[in-house]
Amino acid sequence: MSDTFRDSTVGVFINTLSRGRYLRYPDQRPGWTVPENLLVKSISSSATATVISEKRNSTIPKSSPSHEDIIEGSETPERLPEDELPLPESDRTSLSSAEKGGKEGYRVKVDMVREETIQDARSGATIVDWYDEHDQDNPKNWSLNKRLFVLALISLLTFSVYIGSAIYTPSIPGIMQRFDVSRTTATLGLSLYVIGYGVGPLIFSPLSEIPSIGRTPIYMATLLIFALLQLPTIFAPNIHTLLAMRFFAGFFGSPALATGGASIQDMFPMVKLPYALISWSMAALCGPVLGPTIGGFAAMNKTWKWPIWELFWISSAAFSVLVFWLPETYAETILLKRARRLRALTGNPNLFSESEIKQSQMKTSEVLFEALLRPIQLMFEPAVLYANIYIGLAYAIFYLWFEAFPLVYNDIYHFNLGLSGLPFLGLMVSGVITSLGYIAWNYYRVEPEYRRTGKIVPESRLGVALFASAFIPLSLFMFGWTSKASIHWIVPTIGAALYLPGLFLLFQSVLVYLPSSYPKHAASILAGNDLFRSTVAGCFPLFGTPLYHRLTIGGGCSMLAGISIALIPGLWILYKWYNTLRRFPKRHSKPIFAMTDIFRDSTVGLIINSLSKGRLLPFADQRRGWLPPAHFQSPPTSSISSDETTIKRPENILAETVPTVAAPDEVMVVDRNSRDLPLPPIPLLPSRKSDSVVIEVVSESVLEKNFDPNLVTWYNDNDQDNPQHWSLGKRILVLIWISLLTFSIYIGSAIYTPSIPGVTEHFDVSLTTATLGLSLYVIGYGIGPIIFSPLSELPSVGRTPVYMATLFVFAILQIPTIYAPNIHTLLAMRFWAGFVGSPALATGGASIQDMCVTSTIYPKNTHFRCAAVCGPVLGPVIGGFAAQNKNWRWPLFELLWMSSFTFLVLVFWLPETNAETILLKRARRLRALTGNPNIYSDSELKQAHMTGSDVVFETLLRPFQLMMEPAVFYVNVYLALAYAIFYLWFEAFPLVYDGIYHFKLGQSGLPFIGLIVTCILTSIGFNGTRVAHWGVTRGICIYTNIPFYV
Repeated sequence: MSDTFRDSTVGVFINTLSRGRYLRYPDQRPGWTVPENLLVKSISSSATATVISEKRNSTIPKSSPSHEDIIEGSETPERLPEDELPLPESDRTSLSSAEKGGKEGYRVKVDMVREETIQDARSGATIVDWYDEHDQDNPKNWSLNKRLFVLALISLLTFSVYIGSAIYTPSIPGIMQRFDVSRTTATLGLSLYVIGYGVGPLIFSPLSEIPSIGRTPIYMATLLIFALLQLPTIFAPNIHTLLAMRFFAGFFGSPALATGGASIQDMFPMVKLPYALISWSMAALCGPVLGPTIGGFAAMNKTWKWPIWELFWISSAAFSVLVFWLPETYAETILLKRARRLRALTGNPNLFSESEIKQSQMKTSEVLFEALLRPIQLMFEPAVLYANIYIGLAYAIFYLWFEAFPLVYNDIYHFNLGLSGLPFLGLMVSGVITSLGYIAWNYYRVEPEYRRTGKIVPESRLGVALFASAFIPLSLFMFGWTSKASIHWIVPTIGAALYLPGLFLLFQSVLVYLPSSYPKHAASILAGNDLFRSTVAGCFPLFGTPLYHRLTIGGGCSMLAGISIALIPGLWILYKWYNTLRRFPKRHSKPIFAMTDIFRDSTVGLIINSLSKGRLLPFADQRRGWLPPAHFQSPPTSSISSDETTIKRPENILAETVPTVAAPDEVMVVDRNSRDLPLPPIPLLPSRKSDSVVIEVVSESVLEKNFDPNLVTWYNDNDQDNPQHWSLGKRILVLIWISLLTFSIYIGSAIYTPSIPGVTEHFDVSLTTATLGLSLYVIGYGIGPIIFSPLSELPSVGRTPVYMATLFVFAILQIPTIYAPNIHTLLAMRFWAGFVGSPALATGGASIQDMCVTSTIYPKNTHFRCAAVCGPVLGPVIGGFAAQNKNWRWPLFELLWMSSFTFLVLVFWLPETNAETILLKRARRLRALTGNPNIYSDSELKQAHMTGSDVVFETLLRPFQLMMEPAVFYVNVYLALAYAIFYLWFEAFPLVYDGIYHFKLGQSGLPFIGLIVTCILTSIGFNGTRVAHWGVTRGICIYTNIPFYV
């Protein structure tokens, strides 16, 4: 226990303040001798051998070293030249190369250098490691009692945080009454807490992996903040403060949930690790299960604040225990502290732990990538995504119990607030029984298999998940359909208890399967899983009560059971075949969607890249070690004669840091304007076409017609920056984003129609005047493309900036529409909303064309147009129920929410697809990289020659000119008639279904769903025509670029 106290937060603090006089480590005690493996004859060159610069060598005195520099009769050190250092025997050099010098003791040669001489991965000092294989500072060598004691402490920490989610649920009725809010708003306190401890690991998990920090300081700092946050929660003056405090409490409590398993893994060998994890998982499970029981009686007998008081007391008690007794378990942190002590003890500044050297080379961009981007990137790996969806659903249903239990035991069986939490104890009983069974399975099945083969196939863990998957729907069906007053309450309680075997075994199998399948990124995989499942679980309680009220308890549980059954076949596919698929590393070694590249190319990614000057989210040509292609590099010398048309200038055209390649002997630079015109700062590069080139010297701002700079093109036929060479997964994802963008705008036309009766009544106008809001919106997105389409074709602008700017304005315009003081303002805002929303409708097809080769453009456009059609078709359905249950403003609120959500998604994930814009940005980067001002993209040259009259003609006059082309004119007339009739449905449907069939406002929109079905069937038929090449019709579609089914 003394060692445990010494390694705790308080013990380390006392040891540091007393400079090792109290609570000493073995190497701080009097009489402690340096172990043999810490004595070295000389520092040898290795992957971690110290390299000393000439400047540093000159500052080191050559006098005899002091007594601190020599241990037990060592000789004066003699420095060997770097080129005479012996070759390394391994990549990891420790101080075990000491030689005995006889009875007098050890002869040690110590090379005195300073810490700052560490320069890179090959310039570290000798590695400080464990003294021997039984070193008691190694957590894996701790006694069993000590490891079990620390396991109990980590379990206490996890319990004290995990209970915070469910202990809040008995307070919900009191919060509703105290702050006069709805049940959904009050339930946000549970949802935000769960979401908070899903977001937290993205920050705290990487911090706990930094050797100079470690795990215990993170635990203690966040637990202290967690406990203190309960005070402003209890005394919150309004609901907003309470909800904010609940989110931050979950956020700061997350290290216990996300990193607790890593601390246990630090102590136990792999074979015995499952037993320790089961014990920890059970402690974690007891938190939300006991929360309603503990908090229920407090809320019933006192007020809604008392469950939060209990959480404050539990977390404070946990902090008081752990601050005195929880030691550090992270091996790299322990070794780093040992290295620091040994440097102070021996006076040798060349003693470093391996983690110190790694940490000195860590970059902020790498930390940010691993913490924030890697989990999201790996989240879209097929197996990871499916496992996350399945476990996220199971976890979310678990949190729905906190909504279902009060409805069943309070409303049906008339339990009071305290007693309604007691049925949760059934889940704890089934959880304990399940854990014992899992321990037996691991002991009798897994361990013998591991001893026999020496490995465990990750997919074998999914066999347990398949067994567990049967319990989830069984539990839901039994609980849902036995929750009746005529059936004893113990029956649904048993049904609910059957859920824990499913959830517990699913967690144990999947959370072992995922890191085993991707061992190099285990932490990121688990952080992404935590984020995904916590976000989903946090959202489910918000609609739990409405779900059970509308569908009844039995109907709601049956729906959830049906979804869980539908997901079981995918789990079986992973179990059966994914081990075979993982044998093909070229297909499955990297995430299919390349999410890092997509994020880098998005609006936010480009801003981060620009502000960091390429240090964060770098492009390929901004990464360290990247070399420009041969045709962009300069010759070492360029001989140019000095007559009136040529000038001799032998010098390297690239910076010294950029390697050069061989180039043609003759480079002619011709100046047709003036022989006195100075050369550019960097000479022009040779053309790729021939060895002898003639290039005009012009200023960068004046581009002559004969100017022939190095044109930037794709590096090769498979250049991954070319949208047509993106992976299939990436193109499909971008297609989904563009379809989402189009849907969000197109739905704005028809979602307004259910508001027309309310607008007519509110502003006291005629039905025709109110309908102008629909007409002006449609006219607006007919006029907008005349402006925005040419803008999106400008290489210096591109498509994505136009999308993002107009979508942002579109969303903002919904606010003055909702709060319009008169009908004129409302109609004006509707027109401008359609106008600025038009790029999604007019340019979306062009973005898809950017990504697809000619043979695949039409089916992709078909999918895109289907998404566009779904907008106005679903508008009356979505807006109808909102207008019916609320008022005419709510459909417009829905449009605001949808467009805002779309903006938040696309601003992070929609990349640029215009090839000319991508090449222009590449040319700018290459000019900055090579220093060559004559590197241009073809689009830059074209754009430089464009005049204002050309732009006006192409924008305003060319459409009208082509409109008179006979075939175009006839097709336009026909299409306009069909399109106009389509919008007449929005007037006809209310007359038919409201007036004749007496549908309600919300129900009258449901017949529009029939149009979606026919649209999907027609689009499938259109793909069939692509294969069959239907003659004239196909030709007209290609000629006019009109989708076939329209």
